[in-house]
Amino acid sequence: MKIRKIILYYCLLIGLWVSYSYCLENSDIQLLKNIEQNLNRIQTLKSDFVQISYIKEKVIRQKGIFYLTLLPKASLQLRIEYDLPSHTLILASGHHSIFYDFEVDQKSAFDLRKTPAIFFTKRPFNFQSYYIVTDFKKTSQDISFKIAPKKDTSPISSDKDFKSIILTFNRHNFSLKSWEIEDFKGVRTHFLLTNVVFNQKINPNIFKFWSPEAKTKGPVRRTRK
Repeated sequence: MKIRKIILYYCLLIGLWVSYSYCLENSDIQLLKNIEQNLNRIQTLKSDFVQISYIKEKVIRQKGIFYLTLLPKASLQLRIEYDLPSHTLILASGHHSIFYDFEVDQKSAFDLRKTPAIFFTKRPFNFQSYYIVTDFKKTSQDISFKIAPKKDTSPISSDKDFKSIILTFNRHNFSLKSWEIEDFKGVRTHFLLTNVVFNQKINPNIFKFWSPEAKTKGPVRRTRK
């Protein structure tokens, strides 16, 4: 206990708040490694989701379906499809993504690093190598911790796309449950996964953008009503 206090005091004394992750207890570091190993085993993920955004005095709640592939030696592929009454669809491959509005049939380029899936952009998962890890908490059911980009080592360009992310995992099987992103404007977005299915085949066509004009390929359609 005395040695631990000395180590923590040393970290504070030299002002290395940005390196607080190195002061995690050994047991916490092992849990972090278990979580990383589990994330690195993910090849596909399909899940319902609830997204809650806190923008000043407004709270915006949306639901939808989330598809993700993280196949070895392949670019990340992503589909975030919001349920009605929202008309939003996000498709991504690698760092490039498209924001599509079903109602007006309009698409626009969108940076994947500004989507709720921002932390999937760096693989293999190794949180302490790329992020500052703080606020490590454990309950009987969950493990949670906060990450923030490190300057020059983060996969996030200019280090300004998000302020922090709080990640929550199941303590028993280390599966991802939710994450909450806070940006530099104080906007918080909570993304909760439900009915999660891991590593089952996903039709690769759902990640492709087909415009209504491309009749030989068919229009962009919702995967569910």
